[in-house]
Amino acid sequence: MKKSYFDKDLMKSLSSYAIENRFKSWYFLIECLLILFFLEIIIFNVESLILRLSLSSVIGLLFIRLFVIYHDTLHKAIFTTSKPARFLIKCFGVFVLNPPSVWERSHNHHHRNNSKMYSSSVGSFPILSKSQYYSLSKKEKLIYTFTRHPLNIFFGYFTVFLLGMCLIPFIKSPKKHFDGLISIIIHITLTILLIKIDTQFFFFGFWFPLFLSSMLGAYLFYVQHNFPSIQLVENEKWDYFFAALYSTSFFKMNPIMNWFTGNIGFHHIHHLNAQIPFYNLPSAMKNISKVQNPITITWSIKDANACFSLFYFDEKLGQMTNKQND
Repeated sequence: MKKSYFDKDLMKSLSSYAIENRFKSWYFLIECLLILFFLEIIIFNVESLILRLSLSSVIGLLFIRLFVIYHDTLHKAIFTTSKPARFLIKCFGVFVLNPPSVWERSHNHHHRNNSKMYSSSVGSFPILSKSQYYSLSKKEKLIYTFTRHPLNIFFGYFTVFLLGMCLIPFIKSPKKHFDGLISIIIHITLTILLIKIDTQFFFFGFWFPLFLSSMLGAYLFYVQHNFPSIQLVENEKWDYFFAALYSTSFFKMNPIMNWFTGNIGFHHIHHLNAQIPFYNLPSAMKNISKVQNPITITWSIKDANACFSLFYFDEKLGQMTNKQND
């Protein structure tokens, strides 16, 4: 008999936080856009490379916060009734190489399949069992190895987003993911225009922030679902409570990084109830005891190494392990 992890009382407690404050939603969106606008103006007008690089890094972090707003909008946690806001935010998704049609399809699949032992890797970094890995062809093993490699995270701008979120989905399904092509066209057009206007502004005001936010975004997503104590279950035993509590980490950050990342570190709560707006997640964790002891990840090199050293799920050991030379 399938064991259920469903907790009616916890769901009821969380539902009280799944309420949008429209003022907050608009305030945080406008705040981000205004800060972004002024930083871009400063970068365009200053000559100091150090200052430009510093401000460019801040813009990259702002892109992550704006992406979380985009993420919550598509989850229908915020801006559920505002067509102008949804249109504006979807335009941002196209701008940062996250076309809405691809993101919704892949991310919804991720929420429905996170921690399943036998499922496709759509919307997430693949996790195979040991037996599955050794049943692959050499080419498939190379692809799996690269997909989980730190270089794929570091160059996420090219691999995860430009190719994985835009070009490949469009090639596979042009009608469904036409916005993937639009995203690429807009990206190339902006690149050409900005280079003609000012090469340094193109780099510091456009390209580097996207590169940085893509890398950090890919890294955060990776470690939130790839860590030493992650538990996977056979598909028929799966439920989303198990996936949220045992296969999703809490990324502990300081208040500044929580702001820039839109509280995405409270990921276990998000997986329990995706309709909770990002600005309500800290309060939910503070006030609900049942979500206060999650599996925790930090920015430490130790945690990063531990997550990246994992290769496949060993069914006999019941845990993620390093690749063995056998």
